[in-house]
Amino acid sequence: MACRSLRSLLRGLFLALSLIVSCQAKPDNVESRRLQDPEYLASRYEDLVELLVGAGISTLDDLTDDQSNSPQFQAAIWMVLDDARQVDFDRPEKVVQRYILATAFYALEGVGFWGNRLNFLSADHECKWYVSGYYFGRDNLQQFGVKCNNVGKVQALHFPSNYLRGQFPMDLAHLTDLEEFNVFNNPYLRSGFPSFFEGMANIKYIGLHYCDLEGTLPTWLGELTSLESLMLSNDLFTGPLPNMTNLVNLTHLYLDDNLLLGDLSVLSGLSNLRHLILEDNQFEGSLDESLVGSWENLEIFDVSGNNLTSSIPESIFTLPKLWVADLNGNLLSGTLPAVSEANTALEILTLGGNNLSGEVPSELGQFISMKQLDLSDNLLTSTIPSSLVNMVDLEFLYINQNPLAPDPIPDFLAEMTNLKELSLKDTARTGSIPHMIGNWGSMVFLDLDNNGLTGNIPASLGILTALQYLFLNRNELSGFVPSSLESLSNLAYFFIDQNNIIGSLDEIICGIDYQDIFVADCGGVAPDVTCYCCNICCSDADTGCNNQIWTSVVNPIWELGFELPGPQNTEGSQSYTISGFFGEPLP
Repeated sequence: MACRSLRSLLRGLFLALSLIVSCQAKPDNVESRRLQDPEYLASRYEDLVELLVGAGISTLDDLTDDQSNSPQFQAAIWMVLDDARQVDFDRPEKVVQRYILATAFYALEGVGFWGNRLNFLSADHECKWYVSGYYFGRDNLQQFGVKCNNVGKVQALHFPSNYLRGQFPMDLAHLTDLEEFNVFNNPYLRSGFPSFFEGMANIKYIGLHYCDLEGTLPTWLGELTSLESLMLSNDLFTGPLPNMTNLVNLTHLYLDDNLLLGDLSVLSGLSNLRHLILEDNQFEGSLDESLVGSWENLEIFDVSGNNLTSSIPESIFTLPKLWVADLNGNLLSGTLPAVSEANTALEILTLGGNNLSGEVPSELGQFISMKQLDLSDNLLTSTIPSSLVNMVDLEFLYINQNPLAPDPIPDFLAEMTNLKELSLKDTARTGSIPHMIGNWGSMVFLDLDNNGLTGNIPASLGILTALQYLFLNRNELSGFVPSSLESLSNLAYFFIDQNNIIGSLDEIICGIDYQDIFVADCGGVAPDVTCYCCNICCSDADTGCNNQIWTSVVNPIWELGFELPGPQNTEGSQSYTISGFFGEPLP
């Protein structure tokens, strides 16, 4: 566009705008009169356009097409007409950064949608376009919005949970000092992986998690060699990962809950990785010893809910800093490694829902810091090794749904007094329920379903006053329910059906305040049990009354700090609300 035609377009545009300005109540001073002069405004806008186009910040079309009302056009109009600071357009260092941030404000629909305007478009210097607030706790005061370094250049942009909409403008690529970009939990964005990051030499933290971003990840992502944290959890990204072997500074990689696929060899050699969270995708291939062993500083590894094959690499048990290893819900096979020198830092090991076979090695007892061990739903045989008693801090133990050798409930479990959850469901347990279970004073969840247990229910069960979930169904238990169960005031789920229990439960359990689902053999013409408060009454003729509805196989969730949300109904009727911790606070 020739300079004369541009000046003509701008003069007409600002003639209309100056009429609007003249109708607004403003002081009658030199500045206000200048803002009503179309020639002055056109000249000022032309200077701004010349600066921005000449510097390659924005295109001429974006800055002059008033019909498209682009974010760039809106930002430029604001700087000429409404910016109370009225910066000098002859000084690019005072113009470009302010313009880019204003463009981002309009592109992400800050007018009318942002939950907090974050002081944007105020008369303050753009480095003061922020508010202070608490992030994940009252002890973590953060700066939301713009954060600048000591020379006044934008170093960080933090917009978590602020109802951003629209798309990220390419103009952001010119914030060359940018190190941190966090838009966590803004699900109304319409975008793929932002293109403006390409070539950003200083970017260290990218937080795009919980934004429903879609598309594939660009190949140039693997060239952002300063990157330390990449947070893409709970988005809609698809396709394989780009090669990331050059991201040697990467410490935190969160890709969970997407639709990503392919193998993990593109992550080989990332020796500084501390957190690698890949759960609930479609990754496949093998976990090679050389691959896992190259992550020598790994602390948290979660690859659950994928399609990985091969055996379990021994390095899972020997990486010196690893404290969480979650491989639940894959297609892993082979035997459990019997390592001679174990990593004593390991606290959470979940291998449930795979095809692991063979015996449970006694060497597992070396993991003396273990708090959670899940071997459920595999093909493990032999016995439960007594060496597990060395796990003195163990709180969660799941061995359920394995074809173990028929055996009584192991005596050594009596010494594991810190247990909160125990599932031996469907493991061919025989004999009676031992009286020593009264030692489990912290027990909240006890699942002995679908075994061959006989004899009476021990009265010592009533000592477990913290108990909320008690599954004794599908055994051969007999006699009366002991009156001591009246003490289980927190009991919410109690399954005792498909046994040989007799008598009335009315005075024993029906006075419990928190009952949610109670199931007994109280159905049919001549029921074995009377229970007016039971939600489900089964009968001997109906073997499918309560058959395999509940499972204690629960995958730990990193958003909850790797805690368990509770037992789960396999038919999906039981749900839980995730709240609280969504990853680490920003650096």
